[in-house]
Amino acid sequence: MWLYEIFILPADTSQSPPIVTPLHTDSSIRIRGSYSFGSDGVSVSLGGSLYGVSLSLNVEDAAGLSGQVKRIEELQEFNLRLSKGKFHGVGGILTDTLLVGTVKGEGFKLMYGLGSLEYLYRYSPLYRRKIELKKGYSGPYVFSEVPPIRSSLTVYLNGRRLKEEEFIIGEGGNTIHILADYEEGDVLVVEYQSSTIQPSHIFTSSYALGGVSLTLYGETPAAELDGGCIRTGRGDYVRKGDTLILKPGEGYLDCNFVPKSGGGYTFLGDRYVPTENGGYALVPPKIPPSIRAGDLTVRGDKGYSSVILGRVGDSIITSLRWNMEWGERTRIRSFGDLSLGRRLRTTTYNTAPWGGEGFGLIGLGLSHTWKEGRMEGRILSHLAHGPEYGYGFNATWKWFSGEYERFPLRIVYRMGLRIADLELFHRSFWDTTLTYRAIGLKRGSLMAILRRYGDGFLGYELKFKSSLLLLMHSRSPFGSSLLLEFRGNSFGQQLRALLKSSQSLLKQVRFVYVGKGWGDYERDDAGNFYPYPYGSYRREVVYYPQGAPNYDAQISLVGTAFRGNVRAKFKNKLEQYSILSSFFGDKIVKYSINLSLFEDISSSYPSKTSHLLGRIERGVILEVEGRDEAIPTDTLNFVSLFVGYKRGNLESGLEFLRGKGYALAPLVRIAGSLSLKGGYRWYFEPAGSELKYRPPGPFLGVSLNTAPTWGDVIANLSLLSGYDRLRGWYYNLSVRISGSL
Repeated sequence: MWLYEIFILPADTSQSPPIVTPLHTDSSIRIRGSYSFGSDGVSVSLGGSLYGVSLSLNVEDAAGLSGQVKRIEELQEFNLRLSKGKFHGVGGILTDTLLVGTVKGEGFKLMYGLGSLEYLYRYSPLYRRKIELKKGYSGPYVFSEVPPIRSSLTVYLNGRRLKEEEFIIGEGGNTIHILADYEEGDVLVVEYQSSTIQPSHIFTSSYALGGVSLTLYGETPAAELDGGCIRTGRGDYVRKGDTLILKPGEGYLDCNFVPKSGGGYTFLGDRYVPTENGGYALVPPKIPPSIRAGDLTVRGDKGYSSVILGRVGDSIITSLRWNMEWGERTRIRSFGDLSLGRRLRTTTYNTAPWGGEGFGLIGLGLSHTWKEGRMEGRILSHLAHGPEYGYGFNATWKWFSGEYERFPLRIVYRMGLRIADLELFHRSFWDTTLTYRAIGLKRGSLMAILRRYGDGFLGYELKFKSSLLLLMHSRSPFGSSLLLEFRGNSFGQQLRALLKSSQSLLKQVRFVYVGKGWGDYERDDAGNFYPYPYGSYRREVVYYPQGAPNYDAQISLVGTAFRGNVRAKFKNKLEQYSILSSFFGDKIVKYSINLSLFEDISSSYPSKTSHLLGRIERGVILEVEGRDEAIPTDTLNFVSLFVGYKRGNLESGLEFLRGKGYALAPLVRIAGSLSLKGGYRWYFEPAGSELKYRPPGPFLGVSLNTAPTWGDVIANLSLLSGYDRLRGWYYNLSVRISGSL
């Protein structure tokens, strides 16, 4: 029995272009897509006009659907859009910025003229993690205790959305390495969805006239707690006493288990069983309160102002925001974010200078631009724990630039000189945890910075980027990191080499006895050290490496007769490696060799897999296959030799196999758009795990690849089917369609 369940899939409507109704009204549909009953996934795209209605449909899930139950967050893309005249509609997974912030959910949005109506079922909340970056340490930074849901990750640097090539996500999915340029105190925001369960129903309606818009928002929890889980119509768990049995799509509970040492549950493959000091903890979901709120916003040429009024649970909320600007060459800017009661959203301004989130901010700025430069000044007041003030200014004139910023928890000073493509600069930074002075230079693809920190630590940062080479190496009190990547193409060969490394440092303060009058610290009767001129002790700060550095090395080479990839991970010793390579040629003798090796040495249950397939043919065929697998539950090792004869597309011969037992199989193969493989296999001794790949008895395999056409429509069909005693009858059908009707 096959189980299919397709939830509506994610589409980021905030980044989508506006819907445009075509001028023509003839009915035409453009089709492009594929579907697979196996693991190849689904990809469908329809677009065009039908009876005057402009429409488009996009569905994509690379992981496939067969036998799986999909939640909305696990799928990649789905959106259905249609428009006619003043009416526009979109359905699917919508990511929209509402009164409570950015919300991602399953639902629809209807727009007619100046009004809109939206409904979302939010299964999992969207999290935003702010990380204050430390100059000289590009990562890895941890942004989540558990890996985020795939396809939900978005990264911003000071409000700018980063491209995929500007960061690297670690293999665990919850760490990030920054490749983009940044300064001390810059804020990285990682937006993602996790497995935390907080379903709710969200309704919004809005109307806009001129520059005035009114939005009404309502959110109601859609959850019923049941012993730390949420009771739903179709969940992943069934409760049997204290044990939670995992049955995806067949249960009535959704539960959030998080890996945790000393937790209260142990996972036994298909169930979580209560136990002391287990490896998992059941984290009860937090049910959000009901929200009813309205937003009145006025926008114009000078900026905008917004008022929010409403209720969150039993609390009354009010919020006032504005951002206005007047003038041309001389400009005055005023902005603020004031709230009374519970906040729905937090200010978008960098909160690091104030030491955390606040509930009030008022700012005023003045700038003037002339032919050869620009000067800007600003003053801000923060109302977190009473009024706090900060100010700053920056100026540019011809080749010179300067910046000064002073807040209660941060002071920044910078001066720079640019001559042609060479830039020299000096920077001073102070906050409650870090102080340093830096000098640096930038020229073309090269950047070098040297920093002296307040405790005497000497750090540096090097970056070089060209069409062939990327080098990033840094050292700071937080640790060191290295990223080295080479890409080259010569004589038809493409080479890529990548090396990543990181190591954390541990700071330790110690006092060394140097003799009376030679130090700058003294020790009291309680053993505490205190500053004292001409004391007996000298204060020293020492940084120790924490363990061995992590290394991840990869090399790949692609050519006309060879493909290869080697990867290794290690600390103080090799922990994991993999090798993939292929040789092929067709001159005097046609040959091909494929080799793959993988071994995980660091795991509590070490595993390894190796596979070799070699083939030589020139009328006579000689084919050798070897496989060696070792996993915690099983081991497999066999070698097979096929000797045969080829005439045209027909191959026939005998296969000899040696695993735990001996086997012999006469077989026939036909190659082409329709491929067949059949035979019978005898085992002369009891077989082992080689039955997984070489079942006994009769076997039959059919593979069909064809591309029929109907007018402008092309259909690529792929069928893989067969029979053996291990799987019985099996099949996998894939259809890819493109063209227009």
